[in-house]
Amino acid sequence: MAYIYEYIRTKGFVPLHFEEHYTHLEELARRLLATPLEIDCQRLREKIAEALRGNNYSADMAHLVKVCYSASGEVKIVTGDILYGQFSVRAIRPTIGVVERVAKESLLLENSSVKDAMMELQYAKNQHLDNPNALTMWTTEQNEVVAIDGASVVVVFDDEILFSECGRGVEFELLYGVATKQYRRVTKAPLMLSDLKRAKELLFVDCRGITAIDSWDNHYYMDLTATLLASQIAKGE
Repeated sequence: MAYIYEYIRTKGFVPLHFEEHYTHLEELARRLLATPLEIDCQRLREKIAEALRGNNYSADMAHLVKVCYSASGEVKIVTGDILYGQFSVRAIRPTIGVVERVAKESLLLENSSVKDAMMELQYAKNQHLDNPNALTMWTTEQNEVVAIDGASVVVVFDDEILFSECGRGVEFELLYGVATKQYRRVTKAPLMLSDLKRAKELLFVDCRGITAIDSWDNHYYMDLTATLLASQIAKGE
């Protein structure tokens, strides 16, 4: 069955940035399912808290929920843990092992059942690589980078931070807002594959936090700006 979804981080039973997540879910429902959400904002808050309590999650810890909404109007909430107590740069520094072509307007960039199915297939294929933990980068036929590991991409140059114009999601917009306050040159624009060889940092951002890429095609990256921006988001939460 077709569905859309939104990952939402919580503090205890309280969802973070809930209004922004709800608005994004509403927009996905209208655009991908051609239907309005049949659950209001307050009831969804309650269902998230009920799911966490019902699965014996702590009221004092950070958690992650996946809110799935089907074309028939069914709401399913999957609960899980977060490794970090606050928004952070993840400890892992993965490499990029595969570059695959996708359409710029592909459903693979949206939080939907299509993306979930593709990600499962991608992870299964990558297990046969020399480095099974290497990630996949999606680019268009014109070599525009649109996602890494299914998530929105940011690059840091010597004098500019560039947010991919294909970026989506609450955490992506949070990061963009923080960056514009910290740095003079912050842009949203097409990110081309050729740009990555002159970048100082290559990042992607989603509900897991910021992931700083270690290397791609023998080019190595740092994570200094990523650490600063993550700390600024954490302070605001």
